[in-house]
Amino acid sequence: MTIERELYSQEEFWRDYHQNVPGGKERIDESISLIPSDVQNILDVGCGEGTFVNSIYTKYQVIGLDASKVPLGYVRAETVCGNITSLPFKRDSFDLVTVFEVLEHLTQQDYKMALSEIQRVSKKYIGVSVPNQEPLEYYLVVCPACRCHFNLSRHVRSFDYDTLKDIFDQYTPLKIKEVGGGGISPYIQSNIIWSLAVMVRAFSIRNRNMPTVRLPCKKEKKVKLFGFT
Repeated sequence: MTIERELYSQEEFWRDYHQNVPGGKERIDESISLIPSDVQNILDVGCGEGTFVNSIYTKYQVIGLDASKVPLGYVRAETVCGNITSLPFKRDSFDLVTVFEVLEHLTQQDYKMALSEIQRVSKKYIGVSVPNQEPLEYYLVVCPACRCHFNLSRHVRSFDYDTLKDIFDQYTPLKIKEVGGGGISPYIQSNIIWSLAVMVRAFSIRNRNMPTVRLPCKKEKKVKLFGFT
């Protein structure tokens, strides 16, 4: 078991977790406001103790997935213990797949696999939340025992507008929104701004009456796009 997995398996870590994170409720409220009107079922990947899922489970068919069983005990909706690199669902299973405060933690190999899996199980939309332009080195700490340097929130990558809008090769942004500052963990007070993004699957938005843009995809193709900002 990795150190991070061991941390997330501790009951004490999850108790009142989001209540201790400044700006956490604001991000959840903004995330809910960005859910497209035609969404009926949702998969929340890396749901943790269910702050987002528990806020929407009475309005949507929602499943919370997490790699640790401990936080799933706090989730009021259906849960699945699974890994983001191998989601246990069929292709196009969900109108919306959300991945909030997860991608910044993944190793390079897991990151690529996760992006592929998220796109595979999503039928229409993907919702993402990550710290915006987080200065990773600023939050490095040193272990007093082994002198190892590490990010206290266990973040290994930073995102900005350009990297976020190009993150998926089959999806393109409907909306990218910055949500005001808050701590990046219960242990750090900062003015980190979080980026919320809703992506739409390219082929589902073709329409001859709408403007044409090029997708951030290796293949040269054009689609009709609405709501792009």
